[in-house]
Amino acid sequence: MKELFNKNLFSLFKGEVHRSVKYKILPVGVIFSFLWLVLIFFLKDDSEAVITIVPLLIYMDTTIMSIMLVGASLFFEKSEGSVVTLFVTPTSTMQILISKIISAGITGVVSGIIVGVGALLITDVELMLLPLLLAVFVITMAHSAIGLTLAILAKDFPNLLVKMMIYMLIFAILPILAIDGLLPKVFDYILIISPSHCASILLQAAFTNTDWYMVLISIIWIIFVPTWLIIKFVAPRFQEHMMRG
Repeated sequence: MKELFNKNLFSLFKGEVHRSVKYKILPVGVIFSFLWLVLIFFLKDDSEAVITIVPLLIYMDTTIMSIMLVGASLFFEKSEGSVVTLFVTPTSTMQILISKIISAGITGVVSGIIVGVGALLITDVELMLLPLLLAVFVITMAHSAIGLTLAILAKDFPNLLVKMMIYMLIFAILPILAIDGLLPKVFDYILIISPSHCASILLQAAFTNTDWYMVLISIIWIIFVPTWLIIKFVAPRFQEHMMRG
């Protein structure tokens, strides 16, 4: 454990934060968050709509946007060769990946704070801010791991976009329909195999009463799946992928 969480990891994390600004990942996230606040402002008098829309907006930020931004940033880094230089330093592949995932999680929390606090100030909606931010942190890191997985699988950037669209159609769009109540209740149990659906359950739990066992299953699954992907799939292939032309 000490070999992972040391000063090298902190240095890598600082580098990731710098790149998130350089590649406009953090600024874009903040801009979208303030755009969501404008939408929330116009819906502020409809509390039922706010309770539906706010989790949906945060869901889009923490799942779809996380996958897209992390996957895209990996290709930017590959084209620049910035990660390759780290392979000759005392840092490990796992440390590089952890720094990327934590950085994405922090970016998600920043957006979550803007939207969550903004919703509290603008509307009369009740939400549990701390559980919301914890959920945002975990969800963003999980979907960053999924974004890294799709980037490793992709041959080039257009192919990455295709794989992202396939993932979204299968695993991300249906949970949106479930959030809006457009799917029968039974789909909550079927869609639990999707980390993105687990994300929607955790976000909803910060706004409304949710079955505790669904929350527990969602927490376990949304941590297990990305962890397995990073350890068993991404890490063994990461260095080869980044050095391949």
